[in-house]
Amino acid sequence: MKKILIIADSLFSKRLIERVIDSNTDKNFYDVVYNDDAVLPQNIPSNFVFHKFDPTSTMKLDKLLRSSDHFEALITARTKEETIDVIKIIRFTKKNFEITILDEWGIDSSSDPYLQKISSQDLISGRMLQKLPNIPVIASNIGLGQGEIMEIRIPFGSSYAHRYLSSIEQNEWQI
Repeated sequence: MKKILIIADSLFSKRLIERVIDSNTDKNFYDVVYNDDAVLPQNIPSNFVFHKFDPTSTMKLDKLLRSSDHFEALITARTKEETIDVIKIIRFTKKNFEITILDEWGIDSSSDPYLQKISSQDLISGRMLQKLPNIPVIASNIGLGQGEIMEIRIPFGSSYAHRYLSSIEQNEWQI
């Protein structure tokens, strides 16, 4: 069982916590740092521990990080400055620690190989792009990335319609 730290201090946080709870998360333990009671879910599973304090509080966040061996952290903060402050506090305690942030501001992560950024604008535009006709669908977040089954819709009039799979040249994929 892995212990995950979630910094839940944005409008997106409540939905994130609900999705984590709904995704059958009994295999992990979660420490959730929040500042606003609005992010609390109706039912709190036994593998979740909620800590109410400002995540930019160096003393409190450092104490939480030292008291438990967390596997990784997810950060959703209200501002760019808060996000950077939380990253600095975590890096002070844990140098090689996987951190994923919700980045709406273009935070520079080039000097930190353990920092991953997720942009909602990129996700939304990519999802909308997939709805357009004749745009190939790219598999993402499927399995372990080691060969999974994926079903794709072939547009009307495509050169791949009404063909046997064995007659299609395979570039960077296989059947």
